[in-house]
Amino acid sequence: MVAQRQPPLVQTLLLDNYDSYTYNLYQMLSQVNGLEPIVYTNDAFQGNWDVAYAAFLEHVAQVQAAHRHADVRVNIVLSPGPGTPTKVEDFGLCAAAILKSPHVPILGVCLGHQGMAHLYGGNVERAPTVMHGRTSRIQQHSNSSNDPFFFGIPPTFEVVRYHSLLATSLPMATLEILASTSEDDLVMAFKHRTFPHYGVQFHPESVCSEFGYQLLQNFRDISTGEACQPCSLHHAPSSALMQSAKQSTIKEPATTSATASPLVDTYHVLVTSVENVAVDTSIVFEKLYGQSSHSYWLDSSNNTRFSFMGDTTGPLAKHV
Repeated sequence: MVAQRQPPLVQTLLLDNYDSYTYNLYQMLSQVNGLEPIVYTNDAFQGNWDVAYAAFLEHVAQVQAAHRHADVRVNIVLSPGPGTPTKVEDFGLCAAAILKSPHVPILGVCLGHQGMAHLYGGNVERAPTVMHGRTSRIQQHSNSSNDPFFFGIPPTFEVVRYHSLLATSLPMATLEILASTSEDDLVMAFKHRTFPHYGVQFHPESVCSEFGYQLLQNFRDISTGEACQPCSLHHAPSSALMQSAKQSTIKEPATTSATASPLVDTYHVLVTSVENVAVDTSIVFEKLYGQSSHSYWLDSSNNTRFSFMGDTTGPLAKHV
């Protein structure tokens, strides 16, 4: 009896640009890959990419041994983040990851996408409109219909965008545009013509982005060389949430706190202060919520004083 061939395992190195969406990506990649990603902040290992990647490969070897699996493939995902990719302090390890890993599959999301465009010769400019949690319809280019990156995804689909910068003037000899906004033809996805490097300006990890799981699974299959398959995982946002995303824009508040109507419900917030204790937030998150099926961890930037984390086990929790 011939043993059934096992598909390769995929271990992702997720480079965190200090963004609240990083752990949304983490959760989805865990589901798609079957292995939890390894997360390094973009300033880890004192910014030394060679040391960082060596540590990652050492972990991959441990995964191989633990799973008794001879075939573990690797890829890299560059998270969204604040700032600009042209600044070392904002992009950190991500730049060297792109330039020193030509044959490693890399997916850049939002800031990661912009940084990849910049390093390959494109421009990063102010977007004509600041997008903050707003949906856009994007259109695949005709050349992308046969690209595995968009396997199982229709020619037009809805995505969520959070950005004030935009990749423009891409070098066509190096990068190939795969998708743009339907309305104003802004670049939303591209790939390198030689290396397995992809960028998306939108947020596939957002609950209101269509086909996010399919896209991440396609990236997994590109990483393994396996044929892409339809993905059984998907977001199921409520119609109210979708409507909120469609209408979201930056506006002045209609009322001040002095004139606003009082809240109907009152909640008591319990606050406990722990003095003179050095806290590693990643360890706290893992201990408190690492086993939760739906958890979140929000940090606004690398200079933030606060981390917000939790899960959906509370009596007032709602998962959409």
